[in-house]
Amino acid sequence: AAPHVAGAVALLWSAVPTLTNQVELSEQILLKSAVPVSDTACFCTGPAQSPNFAFGYGRLDILGAVTLASQQVSVTLQFSDTTATPLAGVTVDLVDKRTGFRYSQVTDTAGEVTWRGEAPGKLLFSGEYGVEVGGVCQEPFTGQIRLAPGAEVQQAWQVDCAAGANVPFAGLAGTLSTTAGTLPNTYCVWLPTTSK
Repeated sequence: AAPHVAGAVALLWSAVPTLTNQVELSEQILLKSAVPVSDTACFCTGPAQSPNFAFGYGRLDILGAVTLASQQVSVTLQFSDTTATPLAGVTVDLVDKRTGFRYSQVTDTAGEVTWRGEAPGKLLFSGEYGVEVGGVCQEPFTGQIRLAPGAEVQQAWQVDCAAGANVPFAGLAGTLSTTAGTLPNTYCVWLPTTSK
């Protein structure tokens, strides 16, 4: 498979020169555009999952990759507190919901971050993203944004630390106990990435 991937990357860089030598972004394009291949055999239960341990993100789709990379999005997000004061110098992450990749920037004096153009760190592509703002509230402020291919988006966000609505699973608590003997199995408890 390695020669196929190498050839796909060469074609991608030829079609979209702004990605040349940007290895992480090129990888993201290939992952996001891959055709999902489901696998329900590897001890999976419930709906078929992608990515999975058997087929990863799926089948390489270079046409899909070039199409995705050719339709970059332009995004400007402005962040302020509840008094409308811009939040300058805070880190904003857009977290790709499909791959988990983080696109990070620091807000300027107007509380803005912008992804636009061909400069490294400014390229962004369509998809669903989580928005995380760190260093303002006790827990990171979180939100969601969906970006269509070629979209130009400008949004203002007000960060309200007191609301608590943007902290996933806030106040979650519980106790696991058994009345006799030991627990028969291993149990997993999934917590949000913001948990301590």
